[in-house]
Amino acid sequence: MRVTFIGTGEAYSETRSNVSILLQGEHSLLLDCGHLVPPAFSRRFPDHDFLDAVFISHWHADHLAGLVPLCMRWRQEGRKKTLRVIGPAGLPEKFRQLFELVYPGFYNRLSFPLVFDDAVPGVALEAAGFRLSFAHGQHLTGELALPMIAVRAEHGGSAVCYSGDTTYQPAIAELARGCRLLVHDAYQPSRLDYKNLNAHCSPLGAGRCAREAGAGVLALVHVHRTFSERTWELQAEASSEFMGNVLVPADGEVLEI
Repeated sequence: MRVTFIGTGEAYSETRSNVSILLQGEHSLLLDCGHLVPPAFSRRFPDHDFLDAVFISHWHADHLAGLVPLCMRWRQEGRKKTLRVIGPAGLPEKFRQLFELVYPGFYNRLSFPLVFDDAVPGVALEAAGFRLSFAHGQHLTGELALPMIAVRAEHGGSAVCYSGDTTYQPAIAELARGCRLLVHDAYQPSRLDYKNLNAHCSPLGAGRCAREAGAGVLALVHVHRTFSERTWELQAEASSEFMGNVLVPADGEVLEI
């Protein structure tokens, strides 16, 4: 399986695209597609029929909003192939509302079908040649909380797990058990958790998740822009929990697993 980090940054970074990971086997699956992703994705993969499926972890703009301009570009270029979109229950209506807000009248004028599937923890499904399974994450609490789904994608004997935006969750460690690569939210060092609003994880929590999962490699993503270049601090904190390889990938980095 080939893993391309289209983007690795948080919502408002001026130097990195939003977290978005492309998985390739015989087909292709994109994990999240935020508002900064389309230019980075299209530079690397300009073929309008290239992408087979998209997984959306939750409906914040830095994870969902980029799918609208990508669809509009593909419409302009004459895409006909069905695009499968997998995400939390309620995503089809949320996506239609977003589309109609920013490009009124064009949702029903796309040149290709969109097919939606709910990502349901405990229920596996097949998409783009990958076997997908899911777990609940936690991103914000109270009136700000919204559905957040982590995903495990298996292909050819390899597995990648992506946490989405979440605090440390035992259910995600279980989902990631034995995976070759765990891609985990590591927004800011644990010493700043008091500012986290129960929205994100630290490198320490990500390392704990990787250790409990028995993961092969841990990739730290969605790091706050003020820490994104301080890779030594992030890696050191994660490594205090996880003895395996800890990466802070750059945008465009490619792994073969």
